[in-house]
Amino acid sequence: MKVFRTIGKRVFRSSRYCVLLLGAVVCSTCAYAVPPDEIDWGWRIKPTFPNEAYGPKTDVNPELTGDNHLFDVWAPDGDGLYPVVIYAHGGGFGSGDKMKAIGSMPKLAEDKIVFVSINYTLKKGPQKAIQDGIDAIDYIIANHQKFKIDPEKIFLSGNSAGGIMMNHIIFDRKTPGVIGAWHSAYYKTQFADLSLENLKEVGVPIAVSMGKLYPEDRGHSPLAAVTLLKKNVAAGSSGMWIGSTDGAVKQVWLDGKWIKNTSEVIDTGESYPSMAEWIHAVAEEQPQTEVAEKWTTIGFQQPNSMGAGEAAIRETGKLRVFILMGQSNMNGSGRAKDLEAPYDRKHERIRIWANGRWEYMVPHNKFGPGVSFAHQLADLWPDDTIGIIKVSCGATGISAFEKNWSFERAERSKDGKKGPMYQDLMNAVAEAKRISEPEFCGFVWKQGAADGKIGLAEEYYDNFKRLISDLRQDLDAPNLPVFVPSYANDKELLKAVLSTLSKADALKARQSAGKGSVKDEESLQAVLAYIDENGLLKTSKPTVKKRRYLATVISAQNRAGRELSNVVTLYPGELPLGDGVHYSSDGYVTLGTMTASAVEEFYRTTASRTNGSSIRRESK
Repeated sequence: MKVFRTIGKRVFRSSRYCVLLLGAVVCSTCAYAVPPDEIDWGWRIKPTFPNEAYGPKTDVNPELTGDNHLFDVWAPDGDGLYPVVIYAHGGGFGSGDKMKAIGSMPKLAEDKIVFVSINYTLKKGPQKAIQDGIDAIDYIIANHQKFKIDPEKIFLSGNSAGGIMMNHIIFDRKTPGVIGAWHSAYYKTQFADLSLENLKEVGVPIAVSMGKLYPEDRGHSPLAAVTLLKKNVAAGSSGMWIGSTDGAVKQVWLDGKWIKNTSEVIDTGESYPSMAEWIHAVAEEQPQTEVAEKWTTIGFQQPNSMGAGEAAIRETGKLRVFILMGQSNMNGSGRAKDLEAPYDRKHERIRIWANGRWEYMVPHNKFGPGVSFAHQLADLWPDDTIGIIKVSCGATGISAFEKNWSFERAERSKDGKKGPMYQDLMNAVAEAKRISEPEFCGFVWKQGAADGKIGLAEEYYDNFKRLISDLRQDLDAPNLPVFVPSYANDKELLKAVLSTLSKADALKARQSAGKGSVKDEESLQAVLAYIDENGLLKTSKPTVKKRRYLATVISAQNRAGRELSNVVTLYPGELPLGDGVHYSSDGYVTLGTMTASAVEEFYRTTASRTNGSSIRRESK
């Protein structure tokens, strides 16, 4: 991609960033002993998000402004998503700081570009530092909306050791969303695969700006930098070199041509881009990914927010896909900022269907039980990839999920305008089958409250039974296991229903169930029938009436676990609440792991019956 074949026709402003920022001649004062939140930024522009953490705040390094795992963000004004430059300082992996050599790069925010500068572990070798860089980038991308970042327009930048780090992340790790690199103080020894073949495969424009002139070749080497850029141009991408001394630009090489070189008395008079102009030009050259309307329906809104960039499916092992459907407690109200490792970062064997494709799963806003659920299953099947296809929406009745959807039936629970969610699921299934080879391994259903009303609760069991049957048929998985985390077993439901009555009415209702050994489910149904026949709740508050019909819904789910093949009803018990109705962040993590444990138990039992051996068996 020759970005500047077309950009060369434009008129550029003065090169505001090229020398002062990246010429390796500007260096901030090192070693801050004050606490991170008391740093005097002095002449610098204070970050929009100072001292954000991408890792644990326990590894404190007194040489740094804060600890090893902090970063600063300068974001533009406005509500959009913008290209980002993520910068790593130099220092031979043994010294340096996120405030070192950033010069006036924070001013990129004035040109609608986010600038991020990271700390990383020092004096523990390049590999540890590089892993910190990877973790930082993953975290920043996962939280891209908070920092106003377009996750498809990422530029990595580094000075000296930081450039070595970023080249490894670009060309060896091949991080999704990275579309360009701008380096300074380019060191001649690199760890990354910079072969012509790999440059062709990765295909990102590269710019290098240094306070030295080509062809010097000592340590920080202009010769090595220009050699790389020439190779990148030969690979079909773009390359730009800017060399300066004494505060003045004296060399500019752009896509195979010297525009300016005072050493050889060359000055074509052509303009060349500033850092901001170069970034925007590269970003504009990227093909715009339009998400089809069918992937932006209300059922996909929450899972779309959990995607962290397109992710290919591994060629080894199976792709085990689980369908997750339901209302608010499947959707999730957990806060992503509450998550800790490993749930707050990418897992190489976990995917979620987001934005019409398989993506890494990293929540950046809200999350539900699916996160911990997927991670535990990835441990269960260490050779396979776990895929999650989730269709969910808060306050949604089961009729909205029917195969034979109609507006009229869905509107009984005020869900007509949400559209046919079963069709949303089948759209995802069809596309997933087209681009991958999914094996459907389970259906998790967390729903119920929206059907807790007269006229809906009574038909819930039949509707749920039909939904399971339709899914098994349309997924071509006749024995598809179904997992239903229930709010209460029938004994608990019976106790809750009786508590809404007076002592006298509760006693009579109890007696209506008969004497002797009566099963809890039979007692519950008898008590509910007695309540209805005698109008015991006719004058009760609406919330009390709703509990009565919600008991019918929950008992129907419990019945499905008793009567339908390969349906497992599990009882997580009382989980911590966050707002009095929905679970807290810890509650969702627990719900996910308990549901995964039910999946694990089901497959262990199945494997033992069939002498299977694909499941990890050691205890946790």
